[in-house]
Amino acid sequence: MENKCAGCLQQINNRRFLKCKLCAQLYDIECVNVPEQRFYNTMTKEHKQNWFCPLCFAKKLKVNNQNTPCKQQENANTTTNYEETSLNADDDIPDITGDENVTMRHKKLHNCVDESLMLEDYINSSEGEETLTDTLSLKTLSPEVNISEEDVLTKLQLQIIQLQEKLKNAEDKIECLTLENDSLKNKLIIMDRKIDHLEKNKTNDESSKKTVTDIGHQTVLDRTQSISVKQRETKADPRLGNNRVMNKDSVCAESHSLDRHKLCLISSHKQCNILSKAKINFSNNYDLCHYLMPYCGIKHQLKGLKEKLNGYTMKDYCVIFIGEEDFRRTNDYVDLTILIRNTLLPLNHTNIIICLPTFKIGNLTRMYNCRIEHFNNLLYLDTLTHEHVYLIDSNRKLTYDNSMFNLYTGNINDHGMNTVFLSLTTLIADIENFVNNEFFL
Repeated sequence: MENKCAGCLQQINNRRFLKCKLCAQLYDIECVNVPEQRFYNTMTKEHKQNWFCPLCFAKKLKVNNQNTPCKQQENANTTTNYEETSLNADDDIPDITGDENVTMRHKKLHNCVDESLMLEDYINSSEGEETLTDTLSLKTLSPEVNISEEDVLTKLQLQIIQLQEKLKNAEDKIECLTLENDSLKNKLIIMDRKIDHLEKNKTNDESSKKTVTDIGHQTVLDRTQSISVKQRETKADPRLGNNRVMNKDSVCAESHSLDRHKLCLISSHKQCNILSKAKINFSNNYDLCHYLMPYCGIKHQLKGLKEKLNGYTMKDYCVIFIGEEDFRRTNDYVDLTILIRNTLLPLNHTNIIICLPTFKIGNLTRMYNCRIEHFNNLLYLDTLTHEHVYLIDSNRKLTYDNSMFNLYTGNINDHGMNTVFLSLTTLIADIENFVNNEFFL
């Protein structure tokens, strides 16, 4: 038997249909305007079995219609008219009561069957179905509302816990940074006191020009005068004329030149082309040697420096470009300053120059630049005290914009590095002029 809708005469291929209780015809729920949600959630099995189609519902007798104006008029016309009725003399004339001529109103008596039918009609009507649907939907939604409220409360509690943890971590970081800042301030105060103490203990004679240290090393000026005499005595030694040129793999190529001096470069910058810039500025007067140490800190740059500078004299130079590896995170920069001093103080047979690390440009470089500034100040004060190295302030002639810094990486660019090499060239020229003047005096 084919299941066709009696309304649209289309084939019914699903279970969303209703069957009339009287005519037993099938109807799609769309044709009889029954929402799908009400069909599945609201209508019970008994309700579906007692359902009436629109045609049967229209033909169905609603209630007893005896008490209507038309019916009352017919009953009134059927009353006995005693005036128009002819009677014999022997006939008995019945007594006329008031009830026969007067229409009396009686209370309407409803049958239980009529009330049940009316209730069923109200339920089958659209208004009754909507009311019943709203009532049932509220009952079904109440547990869902409770569940959703519980989920929201749980999520809010989790968010509060997460925010409390983040706040606690931030407070811990602030406390650690505060302690670190206080420690650095105390160390600076101690170093300032040491500097003041050394300045008060200076004498007025010529020997007081030497800086008093625990080891008793000579100053740069005295080392220049003493080494210049040794250089004249050992100038004929051919071993001092063997100058080295280092590539990126630290492979040495020997070049024999007795008149040219040596310049050793130690750096960790891969993108600055330090060797090519050194060739442009110093290749005419110096034999270059470049040690490239990518991603290395100060400790690794100073490692084996004594062996690298073997055979260097006071007319030779070693330039150390401090990289950024030690400033990506906070370190003990006082210990690094002491390490530099203890490593370079014994190497008093040549000129050592340190190029201070440069700042970065960008929004997230504030902490990095603070570390750079702190280290540069410590190394500058230590150099003034012990005079064990020459310093170049690499940031002094740099402009803090995109002309000398890369906007993407924040590091110094080629133009900025050329500015640093210009300062290096000027410093080496000043040292040579000073040494020559002292030698002829």
